[in-house]
Amino acid sequence: MPSIFGDSDGNHLSCDDALNAAILASLEDDDRDASAQAAQDARDGPVMSRLENKGNTCFMNAVFQCMAHAEPLSDYIISRQHDGGEVTRHVAFLLSEMKKSPRGTIDPSTLISKLKKKDFGMFNGGQQDSHEFEIKLLEVIKDEETGEQQASGIDDLLMGTVTSTVRCTECGSTRTKSEPSMHVCVQIPESGGGVRLEECIREFFQSEELDGSNKVDCPKCKTKTKSTKETSFLSPSIVIIQLKRFKRLGDGTTQKIKTNVDIPLRGLVIDNSETHRDGEGTDNIYDCVAVTNHGGGLNSGHFTATCREIDGNWKNYSDDRDVRSVNENDANSRL
Repeated sequence: MPSIFGDSDGNHLSCDDALNAAILASLEDDDRDASAQAAQDARDGPVMSRLENKGNTCFMNAVFQCMAHAEPLSDYIISRQHDGGEVTRHVAFLLSEMKKSPRGTIDPSTLISKLKKKDFGMFNGGQQDSHEFEIKLLEVIKDEETGEQQASGIDDLLMGTVTSTVRCTECGSTRTKSEPSMHVCVQIPESGGGVRLEECIREFFQSEELDGSNKVDCPKCKTKTKSTKETSFLSPSIVIIQLKRFKRLGDGTTQKIKTNVDIPLRGLVIDNSETHRDGEGTDNIYDCVAVTNHGGGLNSGHFTATCREIDGNWKNYSDDRDVRSVNENDANSRL
């Protein structure tokens, strides 16, 4: 395995006001130094260009900043600028322009018009969800490349596999179900004391007892039985982690969960997972690349992106406003 970066408390950022913080984390790579130098050579400055807000489009702008900073993903999409589908070509052009100098502001109106033609339903002037947009956009790029039933370069980078294994405690029989997924969705507890992301991930993989009203049918016993459920994850090169910060109340309304989440910047281990794709052991070790953050309530607020630059420093992007530096050693920094 490549060396793991330090995981001291000084290498964390806190996120205490995010609706859906989608974290792009890239697998640690022995070629990181060479890739970083190549990426730096292709840029003229330490930060990306900013994007204009075209009427509550901060959800989109935050996603594009995260995508631009996830070098393997943005490099792949940019490589399809001349032979990809219509949306892919325009996304590739935008990402390419974001990486060029001079550092200024880009108007994304042309891309928005193309996305409207794809019936995104997210550009009506209202507040939208950045994670939902991100997944929709990646699916469109993937479908333009290969069609819905085939693997693509997006799959190679982002598609993991979540496997659920249910074991009947009566007869011992097991059945397994595997589903492809571009993200891992973890629940945030409601306790106000704060939580580490590692704890949320462990809870995601926690063995679950299915009893009482949760009993499931056992094909061998021919009846509902008490069972256990285990979850495992085959990791891709880049993982998107969604922090589920909402819950449904009994009256049908939705409430935002504001528990502070401490996010490790380096050496995040996704436990209880299957061997990752290169076959090098069972630990899936990731570095944080970017985080989308939402400040406000369920029906109003503003999305920003906090991203790691090629020089290792962290910056916060808020549409076309001035880029703000974020100190990674400040455990109380707000993403």
